[in-house]
Amino acid sequence: MKIFRKIGVESSVLRASAPPSMTGRTALVYQLRTYWTGDLPCRYVQLPQIRLEPILKRRALELNPKGIYYGHEVDRVDEYYGDVVVRFHERGKVELPAAQSVNATYVLGADGGRMLTEQLGINMDVVTAHIRSPISQHRPDPSIFLHWFIRPELGGSLKTGYLYHIGPYHGEPYPLDPATEEWVFACARLPHEQVHPFDETDMLRRLHQTLQIPDLEVELMSMSHWHVNAKVAECFRCQGGRIFLVGDAAHCVPPWGALGLDSEIQDADNLIWKLALALERPNESGERLLDSYDTERRPIGERVAKTSLYNMQAHALVLDQAIGLSPDKSESDNISAMDQGTPKRQEVTRALKTLDVEFYAHGAEVGWFYEFDYETDYSRSGSTPRHPQLKENGEMELCEYRPSTKPGSQLPHAWLRRSVTKRSTRELVEMDRMVVIGMSPSWESIRHPLIQVMIIDGDEEDHAGWNEVCGRLAGRGALLVRPDNIIAYRFPDDKILSQPESLEEVAHIVKRVLRLEA
Repeated sequence: MKIFRKIGVESSVLRASAPPSMTGRTALVYQLRTYWTGDLPCRYVQLPQIRLEPILKRRALELNPKGIYYGHEVDRVDEYYGDVVVRFHERGKVELPAAQSVNATYVLGADGGRMLTEQLGINMDVVTAHIRSPISQHRPDPSIFLHWFIRPELGGSLKTGYLYHIGPYHGEPYPLDPATEEWVFACARLPHEQVHPFDETDMLRRLHQTLQIPDLEVELMSMSHWHVNAKVAECFRCQGGRIFLVGDAAHCVPPWGALGLDSEIQDADNLIWKLALALERPNESGERLLDSYDTERRPIGERVAKTSLYNMQAHALVLDQAIGLSPDKSESDNISAMDQGTPKRQEVTRALKTLDVEFYAHGAEVGWFYEFDYETDYSRSGSTPRHPQLKENGEMELCEYRPSTKPGSQLPHAWLRRSVTKRSTRELVEMDRMVVIGMSPSWESIRHPLIQVMIIDGDEEDHAGWNEVCGRLAGRGALLVRPDNIIAYRFPDDKILSQPESLEEVAHIVKRVLRLEA
């Protein structure tokens, strides 16, 4: 959402998304009248991709009305002597002269892994249905967003499927209208369902079997088949170095944890400012900076893929086991296992703590960080303390977010108030240059074409939150922040500015941050 705010679509996304009162909880459901629930105290925006893409398309056309080839398909991407040739055609027209081509300096392959990378499945076929149905009239708690069904005759939660609302018809504003409300239902195909094509009749049968709502009217709008994928490309910068993989083309992960789209957007945010810099300054060597896209984003993609697989397996190996369900048991044994009252609820409550890394993953969502290969602290103390987001054993804390100003981290949020207005520290970041954020006016002496100086005025602004997240940095120190909101360098104090060669030293630091020199 902070990236959407930066590119000017935040208000459109908020208008189209579900209200917070309908997105804060997840339920484990035997049927829609029986819930086990767990609160999710953090607010996030719920907006399905079919509603988000039109918003992004409108914004793209506003910014580049003659450069968007919507409804076209790419046939080939080839690199020749420093240029990339993209050959494409209008969808539905493959004969000449419909075929076209364009020469590009760089290409971002964001095709979802359909052409530029291979698809790898792990033996689980899932079917997703987009439906219109008045389901809201049958659920007792309207605050539930995600319903995980647990039907014992289907073998447990992973096999049974899940349901969530995607709003009124054609993205009209909430609240849900029983006449037009739309939902997504997804389920794994059971062994006996894989002996023939799973068609609309099979999907409607599974839907009614799972929801157990008599005489429910359902309009099946679309249906799609997909395999559970967990793959990360060997490199995000390909061939001769002018083709980059972004999003699902670089890392395809299962939806458990819902970090796929977030990671894809973060990929683009990491890469775009680097490409812009390389295009604006073609005579300066920016190759090492462009290489950093791979070294920074690939470890994030690998962690998200690993965590998503763990989340998926935890449903069957932890939650279903606590309930007593197994696809290997008979239907009567599974039903008997669920009918154990309070002791069973206690086991499930303990098991739900394991699922925190899927439903309560603040550390995974906003605590991710990059490891830099250059000195990031002007004090050159020689020590490299462990990132606070890491546990003592070196593993990442996935549930708790620990704000940090250690370089490589995202700039922490803190409200800055002046008079009746307020702004976030993250709103100090510029899109086309780096920013030095400090509390001492002495930093205003910095002069560099790629740096904007922002001073947090301690006399006029309420900066208590900033002091809290900055720790020892608060006072005369400063942070150098990249356009993608990542802290690139930290100045513990302003001693550098007292040196006669201070401007040259700052320019030297900028070159190291931009990988223009080792």
